[in-house]
Amino acid sequence: MRRWLMLMVAAVSLAGLVPSAQDQRYTADDFREKRDKLASLVGDGVAVLPPARSESFFFTGLDNREVALVLIPAAAAAKAPEPEMWKTTAYLPPKSPRAGVWDDRTVAMIREATGIDNTAPAGRLMADIARVAAITDTLYIPFRSVPAPDGQLPDDLRFVDAVRRMLPQVCIRNLQPLIDQVRWAKSAREIAIVKAACDITTDAFKEAARQTKPGLWEYQIDAIVNYVFRRGGSERPAFLIVGSGPNSCILHHMSNDRQMQKDELLLIDIGTVYRKLSTDLTRTIPVSGTFTPEQRKIYSIVLEAQGDRRHREADERAAFPPLSIELAERRGRHALAPLQLPHRVASVISFRPL
Repeated sequence: MRRWLMLMVAAVSLAGLVPSAQDQRYTADDFREKRDKLASLVGDGVAVLPPARSESFFFTGLDNREVALVLIPAAAAAKAPEPEMWKTTAYLPPKSPRAGVWDDRTVAMIREATGIDNTAPAGRLMADIARVAAITDTLYIPFRSVPAPDGQLPDDLRFVDAVRRMLPQVCIRNLQPLIDQVRWAKSAREIAIVKAACDITTDAFKEAARQTKPGLWEYQIDAIVNYVFRRGGSERPAFLIVGSGPNSCILHHMSNDRQMQKDELLLIDIGTVYRKLSTDLTRTIPVSGTFTPEQRKIYSIVLEAQGDRRHREADERAAFPPLSIELAERRGRHALAPLQLPHRVASVISFRPL
């Protein structure tokens, strides 16, 4: 069975194996542009992105979650006697003994990829934050959490508290709204990357649907989807849910180990990670190629609701642009009122850290 599966996937793949025309990649200029926009919002303050912040990638280009960033705008550096000594710095985790041989990028490669000339060991982060009090009285640090009812602080607030104790004279403001403001406005390259991610996901679904038939196993469809993801340049699947028959009613069925039977439905709920963006596409198809009368009745309700929702959304965009995800959710639930909905109707393309 395993050999047959490998041959089938190879046949699917090699027939259309050509260089990807949709490959999109960030450049150092893209990350520099994001940092410049954030710096303009910070003004004469200093921004700190601590370790374990998923947003760090979009300002540094580094996918290691232990990377931190201290962003020093020109307006803040200008207040120092020697402005050239105050530079935006990326703080890197300790290098392994195999650095540059097996896995880690060298400092020179990091500078080329990120456009950040100044790097420092992660262990220096807190000491350098203490130093910036000499050029600013305002620090911007991102946080989303609130203290727990028992007074315990989550990780992001613990970092804020540590800085506040170290620099009681400095005003600490939330950087998160400014990060959101920068990230909501998409550049032309980001839009191209979003489109490429969607195209790869759609291609994977189409190939999976084309191959689906009674007798196949869920993991075989899983393998086809995974292959098309990688062929298109994706880093990895975000998730692969392939549920047939009774498994199609399980929202997050992940084992993908059942054999599909005639006249059953197959739920394909898939997402890929492409340039750190995670997609999400869900469709339900008949295993045999055609719906039974009862299946078609239910499917038609959803299909009509989707068409109704699209018309409503188009009207909303014309009258009150842009359409929010919350409004799309309300419209979808209204259109599907006859059905029980244990899950959200609307979804967004999100950031998926490694």
